[in-house]
Formats: sequence, structure tokens, C-alpha cells
Amino acid sequence: MKTNWMRITAYCFILTVGVLVVPDTFCQQTIRRIGDKEIKTGLWNGQQIEYVEREIAVKLKPNARRTQADSTISYLGARVKNEFDNIGWGFIELIGSGDIMATIQQLQQKQFVEAVEPVFVTNTSLET
Repeated sequence: MKTNWMRITAYCFILTVGVLVVPDTFCQQTIRRIGDKEIKTGLWNGQQIEYVEREIAVKLKPNARRTQADSTISYLGARVKNEFDNIGWGFIELIGSGDIMATIQQLQQKQFVEAVEPVFVTNTSLET
């Protein structure tokens, strides 16, 4: 058990320091839950982030056909969680335990997608 943990730690360290150069690759680690949502940590564009597991923010290009987006989203094993607004942003949710980063990379390659990213979690505190 200790050997496996050491291997996982070493692998995450290698990815973190960039020895393996794969865009937006990161070690996913569950850090907490908020309600029924699992919050994970990882690297995004070289920055340590917290994000909601299985949820992705997508912005469609202004000329995008919604039917094309819907069929791609379904094909990738996801569903629209929050409808796309008038400027093109919407939220999709992976069905089951799909790989969020693989799905993001596939969506980035689609001509109708302007932007795609994990749903980030930020921490705030109010000091009085």
C-alpha cells in the first residue's frame, strides 16, 4: 500500500513540475464535498485550481448551431446542465465518471466552441 502511494505521489510530482509536457494534464485529487458536488484540485494552464468534478463551462461561438453542440455534448457522454445564455455560456455535466480533462480537450477542438474550462471553485472570506 505504501509503495503504491509513493508511486502516485511521484507521478503527480512529475506532472506538476512539467517533466511530462502535456497541455492541461494534472493529477486529480478529491479535497472535499460541497453538498452532492465533489471538489477536486489539479493544474489548469500551469496554475493549481479547485474545480467541480464532472462540470464544464462552455462558451459557444456566436454563429454556432445549437443542434451541432447538443449532438457533440451527447456524443461525449454529457448533458446540458444550465442552458446557454444570450452571450453563449452554458454548463454541461458529464454523465457517469467521464474524464473531465479529456472532454475539455475534445471540446476545445470543435469549431463551434469559443471557450471551455472546468467550473472553478474559489474561496472567499469576509473580515469584519
